[in-house]
Amino acid sequence: MTGAVSEASALQMAQSARELTGADLGIGITPPSSEDDEQMKGTVFVAFVSAGGQKVVRGRFYQSPVRALPRAAMFVLTEATRALGADEV
Repeated sequence: MTGAVSEASALQMAQSARELTGADLGIGITPPSSEDDEQMKGTVFVAFVSAGGQKVVRGRFYQSPVRALPRAAMFVLTEATRALGADEV
C-alpha cells in the first residue's frame, strides 16, 4: 500500500523527523484517509523510529475525516506515550 495514507509514508515522515531534528524519537502521522475504498476509509498510520528500531501502528476511525480528527489525535497521543515509555520502539 502506497500513497499519502500508508505505512511507508508514516515511516518516511518519522525517519525524516528524527534525522532533521536530531531527536531520539521520530514520529510520523498520516491524516485520516478519505478514500472511497471502504477498507482504507478513516485509516491513520502512526510510525515511531528510534535507534532501537521502528514501529508502525494503524488506527481506523469510521466517521468522516473531520469527525475522526479528535479520535485520531487521542490515538496518536496514546501510541506516542506508549512508545516513549518503552525501552525500545
